[in-house]
Amino acid sequence: MSCSATWPPLAAHPAIECTKPDGGRVSPSDRNTVIALLTLSEGELDLRARRGISADTWELWRAGMPSRLDRWPFDDVWADVCKLEKDADDAQLSRLREAGIQLDVAGFEPARARKPRPWQGH
Repeated sequence: MSCSATWPPLAAHPAIECTKPDGGRVSPSDRNTVIALLTLSEGELDLRARRGISADTWELWRAGMPSRLDRWPFDDVWADVCKLEKDADDAQLSRLREAGIQLDVAGFEPARARKPRPWQGH
């Protein structure tokens, strides 16, 4: 799997190794790339919640998120992130965690109202 170089945080990352190696450990480079992609998904959820993208585009994005989260190494990194952010007030991937399995449902819409995040300057 290769990542688009058009989104700056992903431009510096090589393709992700999608075959689970012996021992099942995710490399630090792949972990960083997966977190960048999870952050991109969080941004997509925010953008749709603000109605900043069309329903057709959202449906494509929405369908792609769970297909990524269900595959290695995304599933391992995502499980780690969920454990770390579970009780955090300033969790950076809270919208993605809140959406959870609802992302598998066609027509799912992220909630519009949300608490401003500290790093958003509100």
